Formats: sequence, structure tokens, C-alpha cells
Amino acid sequence: MPTPPQMALAFLILLQVTLVVLIGVHLRKGLRRRAHERQMRTATRLKQHIDLLQQAVADPELAQLWGGARLADLSERELREHLLINIRATSVEMAWRLGELSETPRRSDRTVRSCRGR
Repeated sequence: MPTPPQMALAFLILLQVTLVVLIGVHLRKGLRRRAHERQMRTATRLKQHIDLLQQAVADPELAQLWGGARLADLSERELREHLLINIRATSVEMAWRLGELSETPRRSDRTVRSCRGR
């Protein structure tokens, strides 16, 4: 039969292990919450980007502002195509960042091919 000091020591060890486990669970929960919040901020930012691109596709003046000097030599049709490709690429990025893609987009994907060189 264990002596009272041995039982007290066993109780203290059990208490310390319980505290370590509880602290670990609490820290893990906090890290998950922060990761989720960061993911939601990223999704919101990308969604706003897509919304602005869609507005630019509908409004030629906004499209010219969006394209800036780098895309100034494109025709209205080419600029619109560029914006639509940008919407697609941003949608794929958002899905990837949110873990919604079942596989990494392939280099042979038409969207990826058409984005090269622009």
C-alpha cells in the first residue's frame, strides 16, 4: 500500500499532466480559430477582388482604369478577356486557399495556359 506522501506525489503528477493536456487543447483551439479567421479574411479579400473585376468587365471605363498603362494597348475585347481570365484565376486561387480543390490545377489547364505571357 502506498504511503500518504507517495499518494500525494502521484496526485500532483496527475494534476500536472492534466494541466498540460488542458493547456495544449486550449492552445490548439486558439490556433485553429486564428487560422480559420485568416482563411475567412483571405476569402473575403479574394471575393472583393472578383466583384471588382466583374464590375470592370461590365464597365469599359472601369476596365481601362483596372488595366492601367500595362494593358493600355489592348483592345476593349482583349481587355475584357484579360479581366475574365483574371476572374477565373482568382476563383481557382480562392478555392485552393480554402482547401476546396480536389487536386492541384494542371499546367495544361486552359486557364493557366491563357494566363501565360500576360
